[in-house]
Amino acid sequence: MANKTMQFILISPEKIVFDGPVAQAQVRAASGDLGILPGHVRLIVPIKIAPLRLTLEIGQEEKFLVHGGTLHVAPDKAQLLCDNVEKADEIDADLARQSKEDLESKLRGDVKPEEATRLRRELDIANARLELTRRHGH
Repeated sequence: MANKTMQFILISPEKIVFDGPVAQAQVRAASGDLGILPGHVRLIVPIKIAPLRLTLEIGQEEKFLVHGGTLHVAPDKAQLLCDNVEKADEIDADLARQSKEDLESKLRGDVKPEEATRLRRELDIANARLELTRRHGH
């Protein structure tokens, strides 16, 4: 009989954010959305700035925003090393919306290439925050 859960570890540069059994993990890899279930084949993949949804065995969900990173998957364990992470319930949708508008306005102006790169990354984060708050009711 196959295992119903796998160990999932979410690590930011500062701390272990989550370490526990999950029935499923959903995240956005560089190549597209990815669902990870217990028994998944081994995989190492870069992760984009995007929501991470962990479904616990009892059906509850833990939701985070990851700011990129690398996902390592084995049949019984997955580990996501991320650049930064935010808990979904700590994201302010109004602040994210205002940040998105401000960043879009700045990018329409005259900016240096290195500043444009930084602003586009910040805009990706603001858009991911909004996606997470819309999809998950925060």
